[in-house]
Amino acid sequence: FSVICLILTIYILKFLFQKRLVFLDLLVICAVFAGYLGIGFLDYQANLIFLFFVLLLTLIFRFANLFIYFQIAISGLLILCNALTTFKVLQMGEIVLFQQQMSSHNDKQQSQLLDWTYDKKNRILANPKLPLYAKLPKDFFFHNPKDLKMKNRSGVGQLLAVFSIGDKRNPNLYPYVRLFLFTKPNVTSIEQLNVEFQAYLKLLQNQGDISEIRKLESRTHPKTKWAGSFWTFYDRLRPRYSKIGYYIMKTNDGKVFLIEIMDNLLKNRYHSRPIETILGSLTQSIHL
Repeated sequence: FSVICLILTIYILKFLFQKRLVFLDLLVICAVFAGYLGIGFLDYQANLIFLFFVLLLTLIFRFANLFIYFQIAISGLLILCNALTTFKVLQMGEIVLFQQQMSSHNDKQQSQLLDWTYDKKNRILANPKLPLYAKLPKDFFFHNPKDLKMKNRSGVGQLLAVFSIGDKRNPNLYPYVRLFLFTKPNVTSIEQLNVEFQAYLKLLQNQGDISEIRKLESRTHPKTKWAGSFWTFYDRLRPRYSKIGYYIMKTNDGKVFLIEIMDNLLKNRYHSRPIETILGSLTQSIHL
């Protein structure tokens, strides 16, 4: 795939530099912008600003008839887009394989488990088919996995819900809580679960989102008595150290929920207050 993209890029550049037609140059610049948009490069504001100034400079070179500089700029943009597209394809392949390993086989049953209702007045989320209920803290948003892209649904088990802060368009802003139905009944101990979760952390690291992963102690939540484990990591997208981990919630009807948490590192608290609000409200009873 990478070789094909490279050959196509070289052909486009050769054709473009031979013709030197303004409308073709503008068409390629628009195609470059669309390419970066399509691979998700512009999902982050810093990347958008960077590309805007580079494209602006490329246009200045073109209309000032500085063809050498224009050729260098457009070549660099196309080659970088080619490299990022190849990386994106490999990344999506890894995500698909990971999802296949973690997901159960009954797709119809999975979709039925995503029927959530929301009481706006009391900020109560309800899923009677699980059954499961939770209170949404102020400034938090609920994301149904049915509305998320594949890259935002990866994790240990079948994703049931995401509760995240700040932006209803971005489920990856944290602090967040992601709720999974754990679908591997043969994996029961914390040690086995840690292996599963570390495979997910490795996926995030391979995607370039995080680095410097450090294991913390295994932990039991003081109020709910759920067992779990946590890790610290360096967030490359938002340069800072943060924390990620999980608790296991076992229900009377035999279901096992994995509660993934990503949170800021705090000095005097293990979890931020909104996270504790969500954890304290998760219940199989409608009385919250």
